[in-house]
Amino acid sequence: MRLIPSVLAVSAGALLLGSALSQRPDAPGGGPFGPLRMGDKVSLREKQGRYEFILVQDAGSHRIVELAKDHIAVEDIAGVNRTWIPITSVQSVTKFQLLR
Repeated sequence: MRLIPSVLAVSAGALLLGSALSQRPDAPGGGPFGPLRMGDKVSLREKQGRYEFILVQDAGSHRIVELAKDHIAVEDIAGVNRTWIPITSVQSVTKFQLLR
């Protein structure tokens, strides 16, 4: 009988910890911007109001400064222009991985 409260306490702790870890905003592979991280350098192309993000290691014309579920903000390398792009205007996110 004394075992039941301990089992319930451990189960509640595991449930809370699992919920907290799954809610992390920087969880890898989450959402449409999965491969992108804050500070990543990307090449940005605009085609008829739709944007392509191309992620190549250590290359790019823009830097990601804000990443949310409904938008992404990029800044040019000079730090002069900042652009907010809604998720509805994103055509694709491409990540190139070079073979070693």
